[in-house]
Amino acid sequence: MTPELDATADTIAATQRPDGAIPADHRSELDPWNHIEAAMGLDTAGRHDAAARAYRWLAHRQNPDGSWYARYHHGRPVDLARDSNFTAYLAVGAHHHYRTTRDTTFLTDLWPTIDHAITFTLSLRRTDGSIAWRRHPDGTTTNLALLTGNSSIHHALRCAHALATHLGHDRPHWTEAAGRLRTAIRSGTGRFAPKPHAMDWYYPVLGGALEPPPHTTTSNTSGTASSTQPTASAACTTNPGPPRPKPPNSPSPSPPSTNTTAPTNSCTPSNDYATTTAPTGPATTTPPAPTGHPNAPPGPPQPSSSPTPP
Repeated sequence: MTPELDATADTIAATQRPDGAIPADHRSELDPWNHIEAAMGLDTAGRHDAAARAYRWLAHRQNPDGSWYARYHHGRPVDLARDSNFTAYLAVGAHHHYRTTRDTTFLTDLWPTIDHAITFTLSLRRTDGSIAWRRHPDGTTTNLALLTGNSSIHHALRCAHALATHLGHDRPHWTEAAGRLRTAIRSGTGRFAPKPHAMDWYYPVLGGALEPPPHTTTSNTSGTASSTQPTASAACTTNPGPPRPKPPNSPSPSPPSTNTTAPTNSCTPSNDYATTTAPTGPATTTPPAPTGHPNAPPGPPQPSSSPTPP
């Protein structure tokens, strides 16, 4: 681990409260999205016990319908709206925690919380397969659907299905829901509320709803054959791998190979938990999990405590 990564983990750990909550800072409120992002950062730095405490904090505060409130302050909810992608994002964090720890016991304990969270998320589905942004405190559901939020939910559904498969739970309707959501995202943005945020441009890719072209063979300037490398998101559409940030001092990718054979990938469509081998290929071919805050409401850009994605 680099000194920079260790220092970042120290900052997150210092902010975490004894009950496991991770607010933006010691004086700030907490939202479930940023809380999970911070827990994933702890896991990335090897602080697995601290990350587990963050997930237990969520499990102990899950609402009866499977959701979480939009914001908390010292453990008390201060925004009683319940957002779909905030709730679904637990599956992404749990998937990452398992991939970094291989702790099946913890995953089994957390499974009812994950299952309940996805049930709530899918209760906000619209007829076109997209998912409404939030349920208001009065129990009504907004008519708005957000492109970035739905792209994140698509990623979460894939992670949730991977976890269900690993634990032996049958959830075929999650796969069906992810497929319909992917179709809605790919069909265009007309069904989603317009937002002047760059996240709407790249979240459909990071969330796996839009994928790069398949592996192709082209000719380079010297006239010899070269091959393009498919990204991990294209190779692992069923079970997305965990975020694997590129080390700051890692070498640049090697020049394109003259080998026209498509590269192999250790992920398999059925269950990539069967192996602990990381995907092959340059580190830059594996996209990180979506970061940033996908729940800013429509309108002018809103300030966010979330880090800006690379």
